[in-house]
Formats: sequence, structure tokens, C-alpha cells
Amino acid sequence: MDLSALEGISRALERSLDFWGLMLLLATAVVVIGLVVEYWHDVQEFWMRLTWPMAAFPWDKFTALAGGILVTIGVAGELLVTYKASSAETRLRENSHKIEGLLTQQAGSAATSARIAHDEAAAVKGIADEARADAKDALAKAQIAQAELAHAESDSSKAAATASDALRTAGKVTEEGKATKEQADEIRDEIAWRHISPEDMKKIRDALPASLNGYKIEVRHLLSDPEAAGYAADIANALRPNLAVDGTSGYLGPWGTIPQGVGLYVKSLDFPGAADVQRALKAGGVEADGAPLSAANLGSNTGIFVFVWPKPAPQSHKPNKPIAK
Repeated sequence: MDLSALEGISRALERSLDFWGLMLLLATAVVVIGLVVEYWHDVQEFWMRLTWPMAAFPWDKFTALAGGILVTIGVAGELLVTYKASSAETRLRENSHKIEGLLTQQAGSAATSARIAHDEAAAVKGIADEARADAKDALAKAQIAQAELAHAESDSSKAAATASDALRTAGKVTEEGKATKEQADEIRDEIAWRHISPEDMKKIRDALPASLNGYKIEVRHLLSDPEAAGYAADIANALRPNLAVDGTSGYLGPWGTIPQGVGLYVKSLDFPGAADVQRALKAGGVEADGAPLSAANLGSNTGIFVFVWPKPAPQSHKPNKPIAK
């Protein structure tokens, strides 16, 4: 594949990256607008009760609204950070293109100097031939030819050195381009949404024992996390043909530190069927840590549910905690 084709592929990939980055910004903006719309009526009601004469401070409304406001601020902050990261990546790409253009221009100049030196050497050879034909001026012309030839060889050596420097510089640029690509790949991995492929869904279904057919289980996710909502939907679809799945639905989120990854919460660690569900999820690549419902301060109608928390940072997930049989 020639250079122009590779450059075309690179430009197409950059446009695709820009497009999906814009889609991520738009999706986050939609979440922010949705949160504002969802809590707007509660804010109005809180303000009306706050301004009632002789009325007590509406602590119940304030507590309910505080969580929603914090979630809205967090998602809006995520939107701003994503926009800044996308802008920095665009500027980095433009700067790399400028460096490549300058180095290409320098390499072209070096090649031109080499061609000039080669032409000068050819002219010197012609002068030497004429000197040999003319016996009277043979010695003088030979000396001139030797001097010009030495000068031409010096220019040729300089041109070769310049071309060598240009090649070394081009190699450094190539290495920097590879480093930039690796950084872009890391960024894409960090912002990529979790997903279960059809093949992994089949592995999960095949790993579920027949004794669990009709088994009731819930699938939940954080209300303010669209990525977790999509992953929760994949998990529910993988379980639903065999199990009676109640979900997925959003959850506003607990106070304090929010866990990451996927958790399998049960009424007790020896809850019937829980270990089988955990092993089936693992067969499809879903690491679900087992924990009692009381540890997460969560309730369940079925006594067992899968909760999808925010996506963990790369290489931060540890092997899942098994549930006792």
C-alpha cells in the first residue's frame, strides 16, 4: 500500500474519531438537559415552600434535590472534560501534520541538492575529456578539472549528510506518530462503552443450567450513567431467554463512594442459584463481584439482582469475588 493510500486511511479514521467524539458530547449534553428537565418541577416546588410565610425549612425536599443537583453538575463536568480532551487531541493531530509537512519539505531540498551535485560532477567529467583532447592546455585543464571535481565531491558528501539527517529526523517523526497513535488508542479505550457481543451472550445462556429456567432476577443501573444503562440492557438481554429478568431500570445512586464495574447482590451469600448466575456471566466476560444486599444498602423484590456501576478505569478491575454455592 503506497503512502497516499495510507494517508487517506489516516484522514478517514481521524474524521471517524471526530464524529464519534461529537456524538459522545451530544449524548452527554442530552443527559444534562434530561436531568435539568426531570428536576425542574421539584426545584420550583422547593422554592415555593421555601418562600411560604412562617413555613419550616423543607428539609425533605432539599435532601431529595441535593442528589439530583450533584448528579447534574457531575454529568455537566463530564461534558466539559470530554470537550476539552477532544479539542486537545485535534490540536495535537494538527501539530503532527505540520511537523510531517516540514520534514517532507526538508527531505525534498536534500534530494534537490544531491541532484545538483551529480550534475556538477558530470560537467567536470566533460571538462576533463576536453582537456585530454587539447594537448596544449591539458595540464591546466586537468588541474582545473581536479579542483572542480573535489569541490563537487565535497558538495555531494554534504548533500548525502543532509539527506541522512533528514532520514533520521523522519524516523523520529515516525516514532512520535506511533506514540501519538498509542495515546489516542488509550483515550479511545477509556471512553469506549462496555458491550456484550452476540457470541458472549450465547456463552452466558449456554452456561446457565436448565434448573434455573424461569429464575427471577433483577438488573439495575445508575440513573445518570447512559453507558451503564446500555451495558445493563446487554446483560438483561443475555439472561432473559432463560431467566425471568425484571429490568432494566435506573437508580439514582447511593450516598458516599460509588463502586465501579458490575456487582451481583444477593439476600445472602448462599442464595440459591446465585453462584450459577455468577459463573454464567463470567463465561461471557462479565466480572460480577458478589456481595450481600445489606453491604450496598439496596433492596430487592427477588432477593438477587445485577447492578451495573460506572465503568472502571483501565486495568483497575480485580478478579471477582465468588459467591458460595
